[in-house]
Amino acid sequence: MLSFNSSYLNTLISCAIIFIFAGVIYNSDRIKKKLNSQLQQRNELIDAQKKKIEGMNEQVKMKILQSKFNPHFLFNSLNSIQYFIARNDRKEALLYTARFAGFLRNVLRYSDELFITAEQEAGMLEQYLWLEQCRYLNRFEFKVKLIEAGRIHNAEVPPMLVHSLVVDALYLGVLNMGETKKGVLDIVFEVLNNELIIKVTDNGLERQQALAREQAKGIENINGLAGILGKRLELFNRKAVKKIEVTYKTKASTNTGFVNEAILVVPQPLFN
Repeated sequence: MLSFNSSYLNTLISCAIIFIFAGVIYNSDRIKKKLNSQLQQRNELIDAQKKKIEGMNEQVKMKILQSKFNPHFLFNSLNSIQYFIARNDRKEALLYTARFAGFLRNVLRYSDELFITAEQEAGMLEQYLWLEQCRYLNRFEFKVKLIEAGRIHNAEVPPMLVHSLVVDALYLGVLNMGETKKGVLDIVFEVLNNELIIKVTDNGLERQQALAREQAKGIENINGLAGILGKRLELFNRKAVKKIEVTYKTKASTNTGFVNEAILVVPQPLFN
C-alpha cells in the first residue's frame, strides 16, 4: 500500500512538474510574442516618425529653395533707386521704392508657404516684371494673363516656381537680343483637365544658344532645371503621386525670329 502510494505520489509530482514546465514554456512564449509585438509596434512608430521627419526636412528644403532669390536683382534694384535719386527724380524714386518693397513683402510672405494660388503667383510676376521694365526702359513689354479666372481661383502652385522660368525668358532670351529689338514676354495661366498649365513665351535669343553663350562666359544658370527650379521639382516629385513637369520648345516665327516657350504643368490639387 505504501509502495502504491509512493508510486502514485511520484506520478503526481512528475505530472505537476510537467504542467509547471509547460506553463513556464507557454508563458515564456506568450511573453516573447507580446514583446515582439511591442517591438514591432515601436519599430513601426520609429519608421513613421522617421518618415515624418524626412518629410519635414524635405519641406524645409523646399522652403529654403523657394526663398532663394537672385541677389543680382536685389543689388540692381537698389542701384535703380540710387539712380532715380541721383537724377533728382523724387516721384520715380518713391514709386519704384514702394513697388520694390511691396514685391519683397510678398516674397517673404509666401516663402513660408508650400503653395499659393495661381492668382497670387501671377500677381508677383507682374510686380517683378514691372520693376525690371523700369530698369530696362523700352527694352521689352510683357503680359500676364489668367484664362477663365473663375477656374483658376482655386488652382495651386508652389510659390516663385514660375519666377525661374520668367527670369530665364527675360535674361537669356529677351535681354540677349541687344538694344535694337524690343522683346515680348507672355505668361499665360490656364486650368485644363485637372492641371494648371503655365506657358512662358519670349521672342528672344534661342535658349540653347543663349545658354552656350553664358557657359562660354563662365556664367552658371542658377534658375533653370540645372539650378533652383530643378532642385525644387526633384524634391516635390520624389514622393508626389502626380509630378510637376516642365518642357521647353523653340519654334521659328517670321515676325519675331526665334520664340522660346516653357510649359509648366502642375497637377491639381497640388497635394492629394
